[in-house]
Amino acid sequence: MLTTIEAEIDVNGKVTFLEPLKISRKSRAIITLLDENAPKKHAARPNENEDTGKDSKTRQLEWLKANRDKYAGQYVALDADVLVAHADTIKEIRQKLQGKDAANIFIVKVYAEETILSAGL
Repeated sequence: MLTTIEAEIDVNGKVTFLEPLKISRKSRAIITLLDENAPKKHAARPNENEDTGKDSKTRQLEWLKANRDKYAGQYVALDADVLVAHADTIKEIRQKLQGKDAANIFIVKVYAEETILSAGL
Protein backbone atom coordinates (compact mmCIF):
# COMPACT_ATOMS: atom_id res chain seq x y z
CA MET A 1 0.00 0.00 0.00
CA LEU A 2 1.20 3.50 -0.77
CA THR A 3 1.16 6.16 1.92
CA THR A 4 1.67 9.86 1.34
CA ILE A 5 3.05 12.03 4.10
CA GLU A 6 4.25 15.62 4.06
CA ALA A 7 7.80 16.40 5.11
CA GLU A 8 10.35 19.18 4.84
CA ILE A 9 13.96 18.66 3.79
CA ASP A 10 16.52 21.24 4.79
CA VAL A 11 19.54 22.18 2.66
CA ASN A 12 21.65 19.56 4.51
CA GLY A 13 19.21 16.79 3.58
CA LYS A 14 17.65 16.42 7.04
CA VAL A 15 14.06 15.20 6.70
CA THR A 16 11.42 16.44 9.16
CA PHE A 17 7.96 14.88 8.98
CA LEU A 18 5.09 17.36 9.33
CA GLU A 19 2.66 14.71 10.55
CA PRO A 20 3.03 11.48 12.53
CA LEU A 21 4.37 8.49 10.65
CA LYS A 22 3.67 5.02 12.03
CA ILE A 23 5.29 2.09 10.28
CA SER A 24 5.50 -1.50 11.47
CA ARG A 25 8.49 -2.61 9.39
CA LYS A 26 11.40 -1.32 7.37
CA SER A 27 10.00 0.48 4.32
CA ARG A 28 11.22 2.06 1.09
CA ALA A 29 10.34 5.60 0.05
CA ILE A 30 10.47 7.82 -3.00
CA ILE A 31 11.12 11.49 -2.32
CA THR A 32 9.52 14.09 -4.60
CA LEU A 33 10.75 17.63 -4.14
CA LEU A 34 7.93 20.14 -4.49
CA ASP A 35 8.05 23.70 -5.74
CA GLU A 36 8.80 25.93 -2.74
CA ASN A 37 5.64 27.91 -3.56
CA ALA A 38 3.48 24.81 -3.07
CA PRO A 39 0.97 25.00 -0.20
CA LYS A 40 2.19 23.73 3.18
CA LYS A 41 -0.76 21.38 3.68
CA HIS A 42 -0.64 17.99 1.96
CA ALA A 43 -2.35 17.72 -1.41
CA ALA A 44 -5.73 16.02 -1.72
CA ARG A 45 -5.78 12.37 -2.69
CA PRO A 46 -6.45 11.78 -6.39
CA ASN A 47 -10.13 10.90 -5.85
CA GLU A 48 -10.81 13.56 -3.25
CA ASN A 49 -12.59 16.57 -4.72
CA GLU A 50 -14.18 19.09 -2.37
CA ASP A 51 -15.97 20.78 -5.27
CA THR A 52 -18.25 17.77 -5.78
CA GLY A 53 -19.88 18.31 -2.38
CA LYS A 54 -20.10 14.53 -1.98
CA ASP A 55 -19.56 13.17 1.49
CA SER A 56 -17.43 10.15 2.29
CA LYS A 57 -20.37 7.72 2.47
CA THR A 58 -21.69 8.78 -0.94
CA ARG A 59 -18.24 8.30 -2.48
CA GLN A 60 -17.94 4.87 -0.81
CA LEU A 61 -21.25 3.77 -2.31
CA GLU A 62 -20.26 5.04 -5.74
CA TRP A 63 -16.95 3.16 -5.51
CA LEU A 64 -18.75 -0.04 -4.49
CA LYS A 65 -21.19 0.25 -7.37
CA ALA A 66 -18.39 0.88 -9.89
CA ASN A 67 -16.14 -1.92 -8.58
CA ARG A 68 -18.70 -4.52 -7.48
CA ASP A 69 -17.86 -7.08 -10.19
CA LYS A 70 -14.09 -6.85 -9.67
CA TYR A 71 -14.25 -7.43 -5.90
CA ALA A 72 -17.39 -9.60 -5.58
CA GLY A 73 -17.01 -12.10 -2.74
CA GLN A 74 -14.16 -10.18 -1.10
CA TYR A 75 -13.91 -7.79 1.80
CA VAL A 76 -12.72 -4.29 0.92
CA ALA A 77 -11.42 -1.50 3.13
CA LEU A 78 -12.18 1.99 1.83
CA ASP A 79 -11.17 5.46 2.90
CA ALA A 80 -13.95 7.42 1.16
CA ASP A 81 -13.51 6.22 -2.45
CA VAL A 82 -9.91 5.05 -2.10
CA LEU A 83 -9.27 1.30 -1.84
CA VAL A 84 -6.98 0.68 1.13
CA ALA A 85 -6.99 -3.15 1.12
CA HIS A 86 -8.97 -6.19 -0.03
CA ALA A 87 -9.00 -9.82 1.09
CA ASP A 88 -11.05 -13.01 1.03
CA THR A 89 -11.78 -13.02 4.77
CA ILE A 90 -12.44 -10.42 7.44
CA LYS A 91 -9.48 -11.81 9.41
CA GLU A 92 -7.12 -11.26 6.45
CA ILE A 93 -8.29 -7.71 5.86
CA ARG A 94 -7.90 -6.82 9.54
CA GLN A 95 -4.34 -8.19 9.40
CA LYS A 96 -3.61 -6.03 6.35
CA LEU A 97 -4.87 -2.97 8.25
CA GLN A 98 -2.80 -3.55 11.39
CA GLY A 99 -0.59 -0.59 12.17
CA LYS A 100 -2.56 1.74 9.90
CA ASP A 101 -4.70 4.64 11.05
CA ALA A 102 -8.11 3.02 10.62
CA ALA A 103 -10.20 5.91 11.98
CA ASN A 104 -11.86 6.61 8.61
CA ILE A 105 -11.65 3.10 7.16
CA PHE A 106 -14.90 1.44 6.08
CA ILE A 107 -14.82 -2.38 5.74
CA VAL A 108 -17.53 -4.19 3.82
CA LYS A 109 -18.05 -7.49 2.03
CA VAL A 110 -18.80 -6.94 -1.65
CA TYR A 111 -21.58 -8.98 -3.20
CA ALA A 112 -22.37 -9.47 -6.88
CA GLU A 113 -25.27 -7.35 -8.11
CA GLU A 114 -27.57 -10.34 -8.50
CA THR A 115 -26.97 -11.59 -4.92
CA ILE A 116 -30.09 -11.59 -2.74
CA LEU A 117 -29.48 -11.11 0.96
CA SER A 118 -32.09 -11.97 3.57
CA ALA A 119 -32.14 -10.76 7.13
CA GLY A 120 -35.34 -12.65 7.95
CA LEU A 121 -38.45 -11.28 9.53
